[in-house]
Amino acid sequence: MFESLVFPKKIEFKPEEIKTIRALAQLRSKHKANWSLEDTYWNKTPGHTNEEKSFQSHYLGMCGEYGVSMMVNGRFDFIPRFLGDHDQADVLIGPSGQYRIAVKTTRYNPPIFKLTKLKEIEDATHLASCHYKEPVLTIQWIVSKTYFLSNMYVDSFGYGNRYCME
Repeated sequence: MFESLVFPKKIEFKPEEIKTIRALAQLRSKHKANWSLEDTYWNKTPGHTNEEKSFQSHYLGMCGEYGVSMMVNGRFDFIPRFLGDHDQADVLIGPSGQYRIAVKTTRYNPPIFKLTKLKEIEDATHLASCHYKEPVLTIQWIVSKTYFLSNMYVDSFGYGNRYCME
C-alpha cells in the first residue's frame, strides 16, 4: 500500500497544531508520570522528573501519530487512556482498519525504530519510523510488519535487548 510513497517525507506543523498536540500529550501523560514507586534514572538525575519524561515521550509519540495519520489519510486515537493502548496499532486506515500502523518517533537523528517486545507490533500490519524536531516531523519510512521482522536486528544500547531497524 505504501510502496508508491517516497521517503523520507517532511511535514511542518503549524503553531496551532503544535499547541493542540502539546495539550493532548499533557492529558495523556499526566496521570502516568508517577506510576512507579521505585527510584528511576529520571528521578535520580538533577533537572529531570518523571513528569517531564512522560510528557516528552507522549508528545513525540503524538507528533508521529498525527503526522502519519495526515500523510496516509488515516485516523489515530487521541483520547487519553488511563491504562494505555495495550499495544494497539496507532494509526488505522480504511473503514474497518484493514491497515494498522505502529508508529515510533524519536528526537534522535537518524531515527532507529526500537521495540522492547515484539508484542508491541502484534496488532499492526505496518510500522512507521519518525524523527521530530519541532516544528518538523520527518517520516523516515513505513514498511510492512513482515519486512521489519525479516530485516530487524537486536541491540541492547546498554539497557536490554531491543528489536531495531534503521
